[in-house]
Amino acid sequence: MSERSNPSPRRVTVLFNPHAGRAKARALPDELVSRLAEAGFAAEAVPDLADACGEANRLHRAGALRAIVAAGGDGTIAEVVNRTEPGVPIATLPLGTENLLARHHGIACDAAAVADTIARGRVVDLDVGRATTEAGSRLFLLMASAGLDAEIIRRLHAGRRGNISHWSYIAPILSAAATYRYPVVRIVGAESPGKEAVAERFARWALAFNLPCYAGMLRFLPEYGRDWTTRASDGRLDLCRFECGGFWHTLYYYVWLLLGRAERIGTRQVEQFARMRLEAADARERIPLQVDGDPCGFLPAEIDVLARRLRLIAPRLE
Repeated sequence: MSERSNPSPRRVTVLFNPHAGRAKARALPDELVSRLAEAGFAAEAVPDLADACGEANRLHRAGALRAIVAAGGDGTIAEVVNRTEPGVPIATLPLGTENLLARHHGIACDAAAVADTIARGRVVDLDVGRATTEAGSRLFLLMASAGLDAEIIRRLHAGRRGNISHWSYIAPILSAAATYRYPVVRIVGAESPGKEAVAERFARWALAFNLPCYAGMLRFLPEYGRDWTTRASDGRLDLCRFECGGFWHTLYYYVWLLLGRAERIGTRQVEQFARMRLEAADARERIPLQVDGDPCGFLPAEIDVLARRLRLIAPRLE
């Protein structure tokens, strides 16, 4: 669902992560503040996540907030969504290692373009996923998964020292590829929020997509094309599961995913659920979970959808 953004609120909070992105891009939040001021907005750059989100919530309740801008990568946007109230309008200035949400919506790393989007763009109401484990609940914008990639992310963050780059993934990818045992994930899903979970599925690798975005140019759901206007706000998640494990099966999967021909994989299954429970088929196994590229504890996990929880300010359609 899309509509013109409300022209009356004039306050903008720009949250920036001083460690995100290339050094030459770190001046862009200040440039964005200047361009917003030229357009008649009262904008402020805030480097502290809690302060920025708290101010955005206060301004939103007062009816004065035009947007909070997440200047950073997908992780920064996810943090903002998790810390702001429903209905808070969110824009993004993509500066991080991965900017999948921005890329999907055609948002460029350009202060002038983002200022124009805030001034004249459109509001897109999108579903948000929610993953609940023993550690608590976490909202996600793109996807949640249990399997090899979650193990890679777990190892990456366990050994993290400073900022993450694409090169940071090499060591955990190699170590996980050599030692991961591909335990079976049991999935019990319900087609709608009001129905009991009755569909039982099994997988060696399971991914629940809210938007068809994944790092490394991997295309898990190419059959749906680029138009996710309806699917992004339909109150359901797309479960993509792979039934086989092991090094050679995974290599086979990755080749077809990189080629954008995932439909050629016979052991890949896709269906939609409004909510699902993921757990280890063998209770002795500890299977990690990741959401939007960040570790999210271990299974079991309850995954559901918050319909149209995110109000994203996106470029206007030409």
